[in-house]
Amino acid sequence: LANFRKNSSAITEGKMMQYLPVEGLYVYFRYDAKQTVACIMNTSEQIRKLNLKDNYIERTKGFSSARDVLTNQNLSFNLELRPMSMLVLELK
Repeated sequence: LANFRKNSSAITEGKMMQYLPVEGLYVYFRYDAKQTVACIMNTSEQIRKLNLKDNYIERTKGFSSARDVLTNQNLSFNLELRPMSMLVLELK
């Protein structure tokens, strides 16, 4: 994660857009002309589902998938987060 952060133009130089937490889900984006990164935290005690495309269209428009920067796994925009967990996604 530290190496990703160090080499990410969106995180080191980009702008930030954050959303009000809803039911324990806190979502923010770091972005620039080259890269968009979504950080999603589930601070609740329950599993939370969210759709990045529907709920965060201002930042996800033009993207169709995401890569989990920790596991390198490609994910869809329909996500399910375990309780007290976090995802860092690079949008593709």
